[in-house]
Formats: sequence, structure tokens, C-alpha cells
Amino acid sequence: MFSNRTSWSSVPNALTVALQQRRQKSLPVLDLTQSNPTTALPPMPWSAIQEAMVRPENATYVPDSLGLLSARQAVAWHHSNRVSPERVLLTASTSEAYAFLFKLLCDPGSEILVPTPSYPLFDYLAGLESVRSRQYPSHFVDGRWVIDYQVLIDTWTPACRAVLIVTPNNPTGAAVSRQDTDFLSKFCAERQIALISDEVFADTIVLGAGPECFDNIGFTGEHRCLNFVLSGLSKVMLLPQLKCAWVLCQGPPAMARAAMERLEIIADTYLSVATPVQNALPTLLQMVPEVQAVLKQRLDANSLIIKEELSDSAVRMWPAQGGWSTLVRVPAVLDHDDEFALQLLEIDGILVQPGHYFDMPGQGWLVVSRLGPPAELRQGMRKLVQRVQQLVGA
Repeated sequence: MFSNRTSWSSVPNALTVALQQRRQKSLPVLDLTQSNPTTALPPMPWSAIQEAMVRPENATYVPDSLGLLSARQAVAWHHSNRVSPERVLLTASTSEAYAFLFKLLCDPGSEILVPTPSYPLFDYLAGLESVRSRQYPSHFVDGRWVIDYQVLIDTWTPACRAVLIVTPNNPTGAAVSRQDTDFLSKFCAERQIALISDEVFADTIVLGAGPECFDNIGFTGEHRCLNFVLSGLSKVMLLPQLKCAWVLCQGPPAMARAAMERLEIIADTYLSVATPVQNALPTLLQMVPEVQAVLKQRLDANSLIIKEELSDSAVRMWPAQGGWSTLVRVPAVLDHDDEFALQLLEIDGILVQPGHYFDMPGQGWLVVSRLGPPAELRQGMRKLVQRVQQLVGA
């Protein structure tokens, strides 16, 4: 009866079961995986946001396949006008943007190249479009994550239609270097395939000197290959509930024009972005510096807490150039990260994500969010260190 595209397992893993049981018993949980900014952060300037959403023009429906011109102009302005409004497409989410791009680029059985480590979403998105995903890795070398160019070259096949990159990466926080942008753009141009750059966390990239800073902000303005840059309100304005994202289409003019013509038909088939958020977008994007300042304050404070709590311990914090997550490396005290995460939850009431959820190589990786309340993070990291010390001693 059902499509093979939806034949995934629905059996919850042991960590999910343990969390459900703990909450059913009303036992406390220090959630170090928080990724919902609407509950983890102080209240945003909600009165101004509400005012932007309540406009007389919302009473009239004026459908535009690509999105209202005023909204697309605001997105272009947000990206320093390095792309024209005619090359902007609004979608309800970056997940929908991926679905539209896979429809545009791929036939059933086509392939896409996806990065690893990375957020475990691409397999689902690709599978729902009857597309196969093939992984290319990054390795931690001399203090930073480096794309394995040779594996990328060897993994490519004629069935490949696009290369995906996430910058900064989730969960590593690694941002692409200028060398990476040059290589990936040339790689895709030579093979006549598209480059899809997910830059939802780009506003958190730390620019400047130092081991945790960087000198590159992504692919906006890159034109050697057909290139799509993704972002949206979920991470830029910390408003996932408003359901608005966007795609920037760049590349050789004839190729980009043909892509936009087809995307317009795809988007017109769905018309998924609500009118109120489109009308509000010019005002909302002007508020980004204020909102990102609140986010940066939280991320900086929590980074300092993790460093303080892990100092003089066997647990290490991995450097990152951006994003909301932090990689924590622990000694391989148990056979699998799942076992350690489960023990942390059942004994200490600490919820973390095992590294293998994100295809981290080897054992001893945990993923911790820096979005939650600082007091909870400090308490959780302190208990984590104590648990490691007990296991190492044992």
C-alpha cells in the first residue's frame, strides 16, 4: 500500500525510550540538546515582530510564485545586494527549498553528494524525492575540519547532479575556507553540476584572527557554477514558527535564468509561503542585528562555561567557527557513544546527542548545544566530567 520512499523504521532508539520514561516519571532532565530558540533564549522583541506581522495588505491575496517582490528585495538587501531580487525564491523552510532543488536537478535514481559529519536530514529529504545520497567526509587536521577532496572526486559518478555543503557545519561548526569555495566551485563547474550551500548559521560565523575565527562567509556572490545558497528566518531571526526561508540562485547567467524559470513553476505548484510573513520580511530583516546580538551573547557565554568546566579534565571541547553546537570529545570509556549517552541520562539526568547521530568518525564524540540556559549547561557539563572521571577511574 505504501511507497518505498517511506519504508524507514519507526522504532524509537534506546535513548529516546529512556527520555520518555524519565519524563513520564517526572524525573529532572538537564537537556543539553536544546535547539528551539523560542524556548531556550530570552524573549525576542515580540511586540515589534507582531506589529510587523499585522498589516492591512495581509487582507488581500496577491500570489507570486517566487515570493512578493518587496520580500525578495529585503532578502537581497540582507545579503548585501550581492544577488538580485530576480534570483531569489521564497520557500516555507530550507527543507522545502531542498525538495524544490532536488525536483529541479534530479530524476529518480539521480545522486547527490552530501557532507559528513552533518545533520541527519539529507537522507530523508533525498529519499522522499527518490534520489540517492552519497557521502564525502571532512577530517580534523591541524586544528580545523578539512574536506577530503580526493574522496569527493572518487565518489562522484555521472549520476551525480549536485554537491551539498553546510557552512558553518552542524555539528562541527566548521566554515568553508576560501580554498574550499574555490575547489567546490571549480569541481561543480567542470562537471556541469550544481552546488547547494546551506548557510542558515552564517550569521554566527566568527570572522577575524585566531584558531576559532575565519576569513570566509560562504558562497554568496560565487558565479562559476550553478550555485544555490539557502537560509531563512528559523536561524537568522530565531523565528522557526514564521515558516519562511529563501534560495539565492547564482551562476552563469543563462544557466541561472533557466533554473529560475523552472523553479518558478515548481514554486507556483505549491505557493507555500504565507502572505503575512512575506509582508513582514522587510521589517524583520532589519531587526537581525538586534536578535543576533542576543544570540551571540548566549553562545559566547556558554562557550566560556564549557571551557571552564572541561579545563583540567579528560574531556575536550572542539573548536568551531560558527553554529549553535559544540563537539565534546570524551575518552572511549564505553564501547559505544550510545551507551555513554544512555548512562548519562539514566544516572545523571543529562541529555546529550551521541556523535554517531551525525556520522562522526569513531567513538568518544558527544554533541552539546550552546543555546540553552547557562546555569543548566554548567550543571550538566560538571556532571558529565564527574561521570567520565568515575568511569576512567573504574
